[in-house]
Amino acid sequence: MVKRLPITRSGKILRKTIRPLAVEEQINTPPTIDDPDIILEIRTALRNHRVGQYANTQFQDDESDDL
Repeated sequence: MVKRLPITRSGKILRKTIRPLAVEEQINTPPTIDDPDIILEIRTALRNHRVGQYANTQFQDDESDDL
């Protein structure tokens, strides 16, 4: 689904960060994530695959870049 995952010191932090992406519009990115842009990549993948909050949302092709 995604090409890479955030690198953290704890898998627990990673799970606590990724899980809310499917249901919440805004999340706090923990400072322990090495590259915060990965969160945007994961959110884009969830949206493109219609997962979680994006399951019943209709998007136009140009909207997927406006995360």
